[in-house]
Amino acid sequence: MGRKYIKIFRNCVLAVICIVLVVFIFIPEYVMCFFSRDFYFREYVKGSEKIYFLGTYHNMTLDSTPYSYLNLKSVIENLRPDLLLIESRPEQLKNGNFADGPGEMLYSHLTANKLGIVVKGVDWWSDSGKNVLNSTNATRDEYINKNILKEIPSHKKVLILMGNAHVTLEEPKLE
Repeated sequence: MGRKYIKIFRNCVLAVICIVLVVFIFIPEYVMCFFSRDFYFREYVKGSEKIYFLGTYHNMTLDSTPYSYLNLKSVIENLRPDLLLIESRPEQLKNGNFADGPGEMLYSHLTANKLGIVVKGVDWWSDSGKNVLNSTNATRDEYINKNILKEIPSHKKVLILMGNAHVTLEEPKLE
């Protein structure tokens, strides 16, 4: 009788392991979003100045579960920063190209515009193939950091939205 229960227990454990592996292998984006949505959110406070940094997922959609464009809208509406910095190139935004960068940046830009929030781009890449959108390297990260630090001094509450990989790269510099 005892062996029967051990066999059932072993089979249940194996089934759970298989299910977990299938979830992590076949739908890793969902799992990553679900378990790390808040993992890529940082808050920096210095006196009355606050900087919030939220890492996004470039393949998110309006109805992605559990982290979507609507989550970004909610963050922007609830934080109400006086400045929103996004992963778009400054010169492109000045020229009216709000679609420069990942899709969630355009959506966030339009959301902030509706609320009267100033939006600036902090990204950099060239079309040369060496520094391109959706890639990162020391040169690009240096430009991004300089652009962030250039924009934040005259604002009390800043929200930075960039791909989640940039959060861990910028964190030591912003601290």
